Amino acid sequence: MISTRSVLADAIVIVADELITQFGDAATTAKLIKPQSASLVDRPSDLGDMLAEAFREPFESDISQIRLVNGCKRVITYAVDAMSTDADAINPTTYDLEIRKDNLTLFADTIRASVFCDLADSMAGRDYQTAEEVSADENYLSDLFGQVQASSLDGETLRSMSQVFVAATEVLGELELRLPSIIDVEISELPASTLSYMLYDDDDRVDQIVALNPLANPILYAGTAKALVEPL
Repeated sequence: MISTRSVLADAIVIVADELITQFGDAATTAKLIKPQSASLVDRPSDLGDMLAEAFREPFESDISQIRLVNGCKRVITYAVDAMSTDADAINPTTYDLEIRKDNLTLFADTIRASVFCDLADSMAGRDYQTAEEVSADENYLSDLFGQVQASSLDGETLRSMSQVFVAATEVLGELELRLPSIIDVEISELPASTLSYMLYDDDDRVDQIVALNPLANPILYAGTAKALVEPL
């Protein structure tokens, strides 16, 4: 018979495994957590300290900001969301199952809040190329913030999460206004070089246009092509 203790130990391993998968050599503490997962269930203070260190380590390494952003998103998808789904599926017909559901939910909510803070930090420091990239991350962070606010965490924690969200969205909003946007250009038949001249008065950005239209033949575009425009 599966015990609540073993379910929580498995959940700890899932988080550690995903940190290792995403951040490799910068996940030293996560590697230490795995063999201690069962005992850490009974040592919540030690677990909290080790998880805090495990989430901090990648940010103290030379990992790029975009890898930090993508890694945090995958921790949410493959670890936190999976735990939340498992917790929601528990039918609390006994006291033990009720405790299991509550504890697994709280653990998932706590990890989600930690990753939310890490994401906000890494997004604010990321080197974006277009306004669309900023907008996509801003929308993701907003959705995640909604999940955090709807969680079982205490009011003080939720208020601090609100402050993190406001600070991050202010930075992202300013970035979005300063970066070029992707537009659709309606054309008849033009090569990439001519389109570059038409839009930018030179052909220095042919490679950029080609990259934005990977499925089109740059020798002769027809119909709609994507291009970047600078903010006014």
